[in-house]
Amino acid sequence: MKFIDDDTKKIRWWNRNYFFAGTILVVFINILIHAISPGSLWYDKWRESGDWYSELSFNNLNKQFVSSFIHANWQHVLLNMLCFLICGAWLERRKGTLELLGLVFVMAWVSGAFVGANHLSTYHVGYSGVNYAFYAYAIIDYCVLLFRKTTRTKINVISGGILMALIYFAACFDGGTQTVSFQWYPYDFMHNMGHYSGFFGGAVVGLALQLTRFIAVKEKK
Repeated sequence: MKFIDDDTKKIRWWNRNYFFAGTILVVFINILIHAISPGSLWYDKWRESGDWYSELSFNNLNKQFVSSFIHANWQHVLLNMLCFLICGAWLERRKGTLELLGLVFVMAWVSGAFVGANHLSTYHVGYSGVNYAFYAYAIIDYCVLLFRKTTRTKINVISGGILMALIYFAACFDGGTQTVSFQWYPYDFMHNMGHYSGFFGGAVVGLALQLTRFIAVKEKK
């Protein structure tokens, strides 16, 4: 079904969309973690581990990865999961469930590393850095999709265009974790170091994967 799987790809077990199970699983895990252990308890645990603002050790990168799944309050986790739900579902249809889950793992590591590379934002909590990494990946994928005649189907173009508009809308968010408000320009993207660090990390991953796929296709020919 074209609404479940992108029919421009050759569907195999490894690139099949299993009814958006990956997106749903990620949302469920984030909500479950917050329900079991509210953000304040995680904050206390991390503070007790000592000052790790300026050291990008493997242990601190582990903390950066775990921190992506920790949220301050219910508004924080639910807004992040709403953003991921929209972007994740679009990518899962395009790439498949297994690739999406692999991307979640990679993006959580990469966005954490890019955030941690800036000493002003090494300590972070929340999935929004990963979301912005996915935004960058989705934007690159959509641009490539538009330039390829084989993937430029009506449903891909329209659904991707809607996603791009929603990404812009999310980037204009100006509410923090307590209020909800918006600006006309991408305030949320430009004024949060964790967000634009994650976005840059996602762009690196997206460009690298697109280049790898392009080389693979060229070699087959």
